[in-house]
Amino acid sequence: ALRNLNEHETVIEYILDNLKTGEEKIIFLMDLVNVAMADNFISPEENEFALKFALKLGISENIYELVNTLYVLLKIM
Repeated sequence: ALRNLNEHETVIEYILDNLKTGEEKIIFLMDLVNVAMADNFISPEENEFALKFALKLGISENIYELVNTLYVLLKIM
């Protein structure tokens, strides 16, 4: 577990520095959304966090919403 804000920021910096391609960024975002939706629901706080992360990765809000919607649909099926 992350112990403090500095560790949290270090992890985020590492992720942002090491995800180079658009494909890697989308796959990471999909994993993030999948974990957030483990209980078949994404809270407003989790959604806001994932969206902020997507924007930091250079993924538009529209693409984020598409990924989120696809996960909702897949969970329903």
